[in-house]
Amino acid sequence: MSIALICILGCMIVCSLVLTRWPMQLVLRFEWHLIGLCAALLGATVVCLFFSVLVFGLMCWSRDWLLNPNFNYLSWSYYFSVFSGGFCSFAGFMMLHECFRSRDRKRETNNLLHLENQNGHHGAEPMEIPIDPGYQPHPYHGSNPGFSREQSVYSQASGFSHGSYPQHNAYI
Repeated sequence: MSIALICILGCMIVCSLVLTRWPMQLVLRFEWHLIGLCAALLGATVVCLFFSVLVFGLMCWSRDWLLNPNFNYLSWSYYFSVFSGGFCSFAGFMMLHECFRSRDRKRETNNLLHLENQNGHHGAEPMEIPIDPGYQPHPYHGSNPGFSREQSVYSQASGFSHGSYPQHNAYI
């Protein structure tokens, strides 16, 4: 029962991480693996519950196993353990089903990324990203290498001219 408790708590922790998508990159990259881990932990929980219910159900009236077998009987806690094993097995099958669905979604997403785009580039080839024509590398290596406001496409599109900004000799 202790191993079943550890497995179900581990499953709850992993499921909560998948649901909240807390380490975003980890969950998005390994989503179906994490859901499969949840299904495996639920399966281990079901196996542990099955053996504990089986052993206690068969041995509850044996004098060799527990003292005073006259006071040992199967009560609500035993039936609660049986029902929790059934619910855990149902949840494990649902997690397994979701694992397969998540794996198929991941494959479809990867296939969409590798399709040919409208420019004729194939997904296996690196696409060229157009560079802003207003970008000029800074001639001074020790200073800010960012965009020059005077030569940026964005400032030309918004109607600012070269005279609207103060010109600094160090940045031109």
